[in-house]
Amino acid sequence: MGYRIKSVARLTGVPRETLLAWERRYKVVTPSRLANGYREYSESEVETLTRLKALVDTGHKVGEAVSLLRDEGPREPPPGVAAPIVDCADQLYDALVAFDEGRAQTVVTSLRGVPFAQQVCRVYLPVLRRVGTAWAMGQATVLQEHFVSAFCRTRMMEMFTMLQTNDRTGPHVICACAPTEDHDLGLLGTAVLLSLKGYRVSWLGARCPADELLALVAHQRPDLVCLAAVCGSDPKELLAQVRSLSAVLSDHAKLVVGGADVADLVGTSVPKVEWHTKIGGLISA
Repeated sequence: MGYRIKSVARLTGVPRETLLAWERRYKVVTPSRLANGYREYSESEVETLTRLKALVDTGHKVGEAVSLLRDEGPREPPPGVAAPIVDCADQLYDALVAFDEGRAQTVVTSLRGVPFAQQVCRVYLPVLRRVGTAWAMGQATVLQEHFVSAFCRTRMMEMFTMLQTNDRTGPHVICACAPTEDHDLGLLGTAVLLSLKGYRVSWLGARCPADELLALVAHQRPDLVCLAAVCGSDPKELLAQVRSLSAVLSDHAKLVVGGADVADLVGTSVPKVEWHTKIGGLISA
């Protein structure tokens, strides 16, 4: 899955017209074309454009910067490449629990050009898990947890919105939480990752009524349904909902259920259903 030019412009800070000029004059990237003619940039091309902009911002002329990039060749991730991103996660957490949004925005700016998948998996979800654990242990207040969650939600929703364009033609997935489930941020991260894999994602979020979700699935006939059950779902009620959803799925479709509440149901055989005790298992779809 790649990025449309509007998303690339926002990720790199390079205006659309400038991106087209660089592509036309210097052949610095060669994005593929979708069936409808739209450009689609790969993650490596986004990284190249980010590096090019950084060189231009330091005073190099565009032609010089392009030559430097070509001389340097493709950038191979060195051992320990995750370290700077882990540092960003630590910095973001420290800023947010201090309610310092300005410092947090500085960390977000430093992530510009980092692939969305890495941002979600190495920064935002770890920060969310960390504050959740801290709250459970009495080391973070309710307001700190709310502030961190709201900030990370906004960033991930921005990614999701950028990726979900009207012309997407990939498989259709519905992402929803169980009827009593409020914890939807892990599922939102999954929705971003599924978008990167080319899925058309219908995002429903927290506390989806079972009967309404059943009617929607029966009507839309998605290729995939991701159901989150993290905390507070009754196993018997969850199993009944899963069986009902399974019965209305298309022959080729499947239902993936993830979260801690699934633990007692793992191994229960339901047609077209996969169980995962962690939300991250949903992305294996």
